[in-house]
Amino acid sequence: MLIQCLFDNPETKEEEVGVYFAYNYVNTDIAQAAGREIWGYPRKRADISLKWKGDTLTGTAKRDGVTLLKATCTLDDDGEWIDSGPNINIKMIPSVTGVGYDMAVLTAAYLTYDIKKGRSGEVEVKFKNGPNDDFSKVEVESSFIGLYFDCNITLPAGKVVGEVKL
Repeated sequence: MLIQCLFDNPETKEEEVGVYFAYNYVNTDIAQAAGREIWGYPRKRADISLKWKGDTLTGTAKRDGVTLLKATCTLDDDGEWIDSGPNINIKMIPSVTGVGYDMAVLTAAYLTYDIKKGRSGEVEVKFKNGPNDDFSKVEVESSFIGLYFDCNITLPAGKVVGEVKL
């Protein structure tokens, strides 16, 4: 789940638009470890599925026997890529002393995308709390658009753009 945000870019001294990952589910050890430990993505393991039925794509993320996220999208239009800016994450490493954090920084990852084709359409998203996943603070005001892209994503070295004061 992405949330559009603004952050102060220390290189340009300007405000920049990016997307913050509030929730991020993956299904491999490599995706979890690299994303979380290097860039600070809040990744958790889940059983992820994508199923097509005609032009309709349904994606789910399940953990602890609960379908946490379900998105259904009828992809009846060409998809147009929307550059949402860098991925912004909070990388926090708890201290071995058990008190505080050894590291707490804001990171920015400027991904590059090689888009092959895309589709878009109306989307319906459902959330459900699980024993280790709380969506109670998520309030969906409206659905924007569902997008599906066949693409290659490159994640180059990221940047530390700020310290987090806890």
